[in-house]
Amino acid sequence: MNREEGRNLFAALEKSIRPDFKEEQYEGSHLEINACSEYLFSGNRFDVVIGVWDGTRVGIHVVETKVTAEQGHKQLDRYLEACVDKEFLSRVREDLFPDLPGGVECGADLTYLTVVPEEGLPSGVRSTTFAAWQHSLEEEPNSNEKMSLAALLLRDVLQYLGPDTSSEFEALRALDARTPFAQLRSFVETKPLLERKYTRRAAELLGLELYELSSASKELAIKEPWVYAGSGFELGYTRKEWQLVAERPEFEGFALEFGIPVSSDRLNRGEVKLGFKVAPRPYKPRKDLKTEYSGENLAYFERFRGEFAEKLVRKLGQSAHPIDFTKTNYYMQILKCPISFDEGESIEGLSEKVWRASLVIGKLADAVLAELNPPLRVFVENS
Repeated sequence: MNREEGRNLFAALEKSIRPDFKEEQYEGSHLEINACSEYLFSGNRFDVVIGVWDGTRVGIHVVETKVTAEQGHKQLDRYLEACVDKEFLSRVREDLFPDLPGGVECGADLTYLTVVPEEGLPSGVRSTTFAAWQHSLEEEPNSNEKMSLAALLLRDVLQYLGPDTSSEFEALRALDARTPFAQLRSFVETKPLLERKYTRRAAELLGLELYELSSASKELAIKEPWVYAGSGFELGYTRKEWQLVAERPEFEGFALEFGIPVSSDRLNRGEVKLGFKVAPRPYKPRKDLKTEYSGENLAYFERFRGEFAEKLVRKLGQSAHPIDFTKTNYYMQILKCPISFDEGESIEGLSEKVWRASLVIGKLADAVLAELNPPLRVFVENS
């Protein structure tokens, strides 16, 4: 990337992050801006690294772009650590400005470039969106390099969505709990690049609706739901009364929780499966229990899980509020409840169906816990 391309790229990014940015302050005979993509260092691959030499100091701007993929494990934390790593700063300075002396001062920052604004980022991470970046780039006067820069940072977006991405970003941002599933399905079919973003958003919205229903009903208080990321997504929620202490070696106790796998395929079929689990605390995959627990403690966990499942299934079969369910023994799941909806419904409507089934299962789960002998103490956070 040449000096003029680097200047335009840097200016566009800064303007998308800082409305008060004045490009004129970076003009001058001593200013040099260079950039490269897919920069490798210490097992990390940085999407874009921009270097700005102003005659006295090298400012290094690391840019991480996300379109469909999820963040890697502590990815942004690792990148922040690199930004203060003297070896990383020295290596980038040597690669981007090989003619500068070794004692030149260097500093770095990290920018997270995403489809839509994301919350919960580590402190110190600057953030902007592709739409804001594209808008600021279009304001660059006589920018003949515009498309080459777009190819660098928007290559995936341009391939699937075309150069004008603003309508797609707005559609994703506008998705709410009242959006019909037919509209969601139509968008996913025509814009496959955003499928995971939409699916995750649907799972998050379903969790928010369930939390609001819990708060309003006061019949079954749940903790704030969470979303697991895997091949698809899974929405989970539980109660503080379901974090149980066993006080035995090798594990703290048991946790009861609901889980709903959410994928575009399930949403297209018009059915989700509400599962109920009994899991050890801290959580371990069931396939690892034989190696993680002694025979005595494994038998203790399996006995509790089996007894709880038997009692809960019996009560569900005798309930005055019958629901469709199947007893299972899949990983930590002990039962699942199919919940259907049509394409004219919304996440708001689906959440009401899920909540009705959750109430039936949850109240009976509380009744089973009350019958257990000996009773288990509820885990209290920060105790």
